[in-house]
Amino acid sequence: MESSRRAQRALHAHGRGFEKDQQCAHAGHYHFRQRHGHRRARAASLERLAPDPKNIILLAGFQAEGTRGRALEVGAKTIRIHGQDIPVAAEVINLRQFSAHAGKSELLRWLTGVPSPPRQIYLTHGEPPASAALKTAIESAFRWRVALPQYLQTVDLDTQYNSPTCPGRGKVC
Repeated sequence: MESSRRAQRALHAHGRGFEKDQQCAHAGHYHFRQRHGHRRARAASLERLAPDPKNIILLAGFQAEGTRGRALEVGAKTIRIHGQDIPVAAEVINLRQFSAHAGKSELLRWLTGVPSPPRQIYLTHGEPPASAALKTAIESAFRWRVALPQYLQTVDLDTQYNSPTCPGRGKVC
């Protein structure tokens, strides 16, 4: 319960525009806001804030495998930043409700609005088990072709869609 109250206070402060690394006087702890393009600043913030048990690290939604966020989410006692192992004593809370990723049901619902079946769907986002489950769901619900490309795999769409066997260049066959 205390974690929830602390998270609410951090969110309240965050909503009032506190910038990263500022102390929230009314909440009694530090917090920071992640911004795209400021990876070094976030790493420096974590480096300084993670060791203190008075701090909270708020994660906003899905944390990809192999990232510091995932390590924090699963309870890592240390994280590697700039070649150094930094102890993590701060409380870590994941606010899953702020994830920008659509889930399988939302994606399937979105696909119902596609006016005509695509020739091929390439799923290039998500972790392997989730991608495989979405592939199966799309194939089952729509009977569409779905591929899970391998890392660094290339697909030549120009050849695929403008081949001599395609009636009408530039059209989906």
